[in-house]
Amino acid sequence: MLRHIKGCKGRIYRDVGQLLLRSNASGSVEAKPYAFKLDEFRELLSLAIARHNLPLQLVEYEGIRNCFAYLNPDVKFISRHTIKNDISKMYAKEKSELNDLLQRDPSRIALTSDCWNSVIPHIFR
Repeated sequence: MLRHIKGCKGRIYRDVGQLLLRSNASGSVEAKPYAFKLDEFRELLSLAIARHNLPLQLVEYEGIRNCFAYLNPDVKFISRHTIKNDISKMYAKEKSELNDLLQRDPSRIALTSDCWNSVIPHIFR
């Protein structure tokens, strides 16, 4: 068996550690190679930082970097300046998409603000 595995032409994967188990639509489990995509990782990280109002320095914390390295040793660490640029690009993209959506929509939008402030009369003090 070991001799066969070493020379087998049909064997695609070299190491079981390179595989990720996934369940398909029929419910059976299949092994697929895991492909780490740095761009997708950076986008997800930027989104998490922006959504949860986390500090940009989060990407430079030693514990976070250790977690990322544990999950994938191929991860390239980024700085807070890079994540700031990623969030700015994400904001510009979302703003552009919203602007395009509003330009295509024939209806009108009214923005209002409720700035009412209650003043307590001297009688109730």
